[in-house]
Amino acid sequence: NFEKPVYEGTVTGVLNSDKKTGVFVELDGKYITGLLQLDAYDLLNYKPGDKVQVKIAEFEVQPEKEPFLLKGDKVLKCNTRPVFEVA
Repeated sequence: NFEKPVYEGTVTGVLNSDKKTGVFVELDGKYITGLLQLDAYDLLNYKPGDKVQVKIAEFEVQPEKEPFLLKGDKVLKCNTRPVFEVA
């Protein structure tokens, strides 16, 4: 059974729209930001600068785009974003 790694992250912002609600989390020291999806009533528990522990739940690819734009063996652009869950 695969155990997902736990990452330390910092809340950088809040998203509360018709389609999605949650907080943006940047993984500390990794320069990777993703969305921790939450119910709207949980948003008040998080503010920018808060430390959180998350796991990667899935990866989301922007609609109608390739996951990665490559040139040779180099990644020029990434259209893939992590979606987090509370660890």
